Amino acid sequence: MVFAKLWLAGILVAVLFVAATPPSSAPIILRNESRTAEPPPVVATEPCPDTSSTHVAAAEERMTSRIDATRKELQAVLSDTATSTASLAASTTALQERIAQLETRLAAAEAGAADQRAEARAIREAVAAPMAMTWILTALAGAGLLGSGYLIVRGLRARKSG
Repeated sequence: MVFAKLWLAGILVAVLFVAATPPSSAPIILRNESRTAEPPPVVATEPCPDTSSTHVAAAEERMTSRIDATRKELQAVLSDTATSTASLAASTTALQERIAQLETRLAAAEAGAADQRAEARAIREAVAAPMAMTWILTALAGAGLLGSGYLIVRGLRARKSG
């Protein structure tokens, strides 16, 4: 246990020493390459194409037709979504009403169950006292029979012996 404490204290001292030591002022060298390497290659670019050509006009026409088709498709999807959202809202409302009905039935059933439990408890309490009295009287009668039987047997032995 002492060794473990000393070991943990040594680790703590080492961590604090490393944290307290200021970083070195020497530069950090990642690679041993000189900075006077060859300059990056020059990429030749073509001049800007003519935007008034027939190819550009045809491409623009295709793009606008695609954009229009996509816009129409998106509007169709949005209208379908709105319709399905409205039907879902209606079905959600119907489900909420059904849940409310079930909750009222459940509350009534729970109240009925509580009443039945209270009645059962009252019946048990009403029956418990007479039942306990019956067992007590039965036990006393049994004890009386045993005592009287013992006295009879003792009297018979006393007559025999004496």
